[in-house]
Amino acid sequence: MISSRIVVLSLAVVLSGVLVLLGACGPAPDPNAEIAGEPVDTPDSCVELLTEDGLPGESYAVLASDGAWSWFGDPRAVFHEGEYRRTYVGFVTSTGDIALAQFDHDSGDVASAVVVEQLQQDDRASPALLVRPDHRLMVFYSGHRGRWMIYRISTNAEDVTSWGKPHAASGYTSEFSGYTYPNAILLAGEEDKRYIFWRGSESLPMFASSKTGLSWSEAAVLIRGDGEKPYVKMVSDGGSTIHFAFTNGHPGHEPANSIYYVCYRDGVFRRADGSIVGTMEELPLGFDDADLVYDAAGAGARAWLWDVAFDPSGNPVIAYAVFPSEEDHRYRYAAWDGAAWVDTEIAPAGAWFPTGQEGRRHFAPYYSGGMALDHSDPSIVYLSRPVHGVFEIERWTTPDRGRGWTSEAVTSGSVSDNVRPLVPLGHAAGGPGLIWMNGDYVNYKSYSTSLRMK
Repeated sequence: MISSRIVVLSLAVVLSGVLVLLGACGPAPDPNAEIAGEPVDTPDSCVELLTEDGLPGESYAVLASDGAWSWFGDPRAVFHEGEYRRTYVGFVTSTGDIALAQFDHDSGDVASAVVVEQLQQDDRASPALLVRPDHRLMVFYSGHRGRWMIYRISTNAEDVTSWGKPHAASGYTSEFSGYTYPNAILLAGEEDKRYIFWRGSESLPMFASSKTGLSWSEAAVLIRGDGEKPYVKMVSDGGSTIHFAFTNGHPGHEPANSIYYVCYRDGVFRRADGSIVGTMEELPLGFDDADLVYDAAGAGARAWLWDVAFDPSGNPVIAYAVFPSEEDHRYRYAAWDGAAWVDTEIAPAGAWFPTGQEGRRHFAPYYSGGMALDHSDPSIVYLSRPVHGVFEIERWTTPDRGRGWTSEAVTSGSVSDNVRPLVPLGHAAGGPGLIWMNGDYVNYKSYSTSLRMK
């Protein structure tokens, strides 16, 4: 049985100040010219400037005093309404504990428990969550390059404080690549079939499935390149569709690291226009099977993923970063309009995060402050970028698939960095609509961050 450390807090609501927007409408740069560093005016964009700052990150309510995550494992936070209205959040502590918290929307109470003590001191070991049809929770986790993909089921419905025994969702591996980045999905349209995806053998995207959540299929490779190691983000409608955005590999290893898209719907894999490219029996997919959303070779700047979502019509939206140089990160937004991808820049993102010591090259120069789509309304993007030397969170919105933007500060004047924003899936009134890491971060094995919420 697990040893749980349980904390219950009562949190006050934090109110932000009045935001006043000043019209500063003007031409938007051509996306191809941006990357070359030579902005070219085009006629139809309007960015409004914030004249009233947000609050310091340290002023917001604390969800967890010690917590961090990577952005390649999901869902990290979900809202569920059953007997209670609660948001559930998974994270890894600075000592390597796998932990979960729940926020009750009606009482304002937070309860948390450690599911596994000292699994691995590495934010890439952060877990993924599912809420089962019986309202009990499933948590999936592995160490970075772990030997097992493990899951546990909560003892009680809608409660993170007590857990059953650990089980393996896929077999033991002695390979160096192991298991990393769990992504959990349940499809109601396939009789509540569960899927667990991860980065596995040869660092390739892999998955297993289960009709009951108790026994799992043999692991299968989802995407295979010619020596590449794709990174994947995914999201599901919970019914019959899974949207996948992926890269050739890591931008540090792939000078032409591009962005691709494909979806699984009604038992087959499709491009954004609905054309069928294969079935489960014909896996793995290749890069040629997917939409090329961003061509790094043609644009002259490598890219990396941050998020993928879909609009009310089911059209995919992708948030990602490009790197004209290691010191020049740019946030971009690609949305399928029903006929083509509309791909535009949102904002400059500064240099890498964390900035580290002056004059020393960073070990991971393609880490940005981070960005997240609001999956309930992907016209809303939260992003982190440096302001006066500190990474702050901003809320950006677009009415026209990225052609025009307005922005406002969420945090401002912070003492510590605010990074890796996350919008809980299905977020609802009375609970957190945004969660982020606030504090000191050296690297993925050395961090002292809390999870703040708005």
